[in-house]
Amino acid sequence: MQTTKSPDRWELAEAKADRIGLAVSWAVLWVAVILAGIWFFSAPSFEKCSALGTRAERVACFENLRAEQLKKSPARGGSPPAPGDSG
Repeated sequence: MQTTKSPDRWELAEAKADRIGLAVSWAVLWVAVILAGIWFFSAPSFEKCSALGTRAERVACFENLRAEQLKKSPARGGSPPAPGDSG
């Protein structure tokens, strides 16, 4: 006669919690990837500005791109140069 140990309630609950945790983490990961893709492709770029038809649209696009770049803080310490500072 062979006896097999049946899984107890705690083991079943742990396995269910593991499956739920994995499903939630995959869902969060995919949402993050989708949001990053939307952000990346919707951000202004030099290529998008250059492809615009009229000069006025290109100038406005480049001004927006410049404003976006100036909003970012410097990488390490210091501050951005003041306008008119040629040093």
